[in-house]
Amino acid sequence: MNRRILIADNDEEVRNGLQPLLSNAGYTTLFAVDGIGLIERARKHQPHLVMVDFCLPAGNAIALVQTLRRFPEFERTPIFVFGAREYRTSAGEVFDSGATAFLPKPLNLQVLFSLIARFMPSETSINSLNLVQGVDPWSPQPTNSSRVFFD
Repeated sequence: MNRRILIADNDEEVRNGLQPLLSNAGYTTLFAVDGIGLIERARKHQPHLVMVDFCLPAGNAIALVQTLRRFPEFERTPIFVFGAREYRTSAGEVFDSGATAFLPKPLNLQVLFSLIARFMPSETSINSLNLVQGVDPWSPQPTNSSRVFFD
């Protein structure tokens, strides 16, 4: 199954760093560099997971997550928000907007891939990623009310 991940980040280094890692794990990566592009690409490509930088041109993560959650097709889609550590004080607002996880930048790739495997498991991802101890990617899918915060 071709699983799609949409990453919205205007930092080219982040996009270029994640693309080969996710591709090698069997995921198709799509990118947006601003809030408008995020909404347009999400509606067009129906990703299985969305990752949003906290601060994007043309929309912050809180408003963008709220907008995505208004569409029925994104009611249960995992949405990860990531941002600089100074934004961790906004984690409550991020979760209230409907986000599934909040991760600080720079991203801990082991944690990120463990969360991807947890919320969107695939045979390829399980076999190719080094998972954090204690995460069972084959357990039932978490509900939208599940929240994950890393500091």
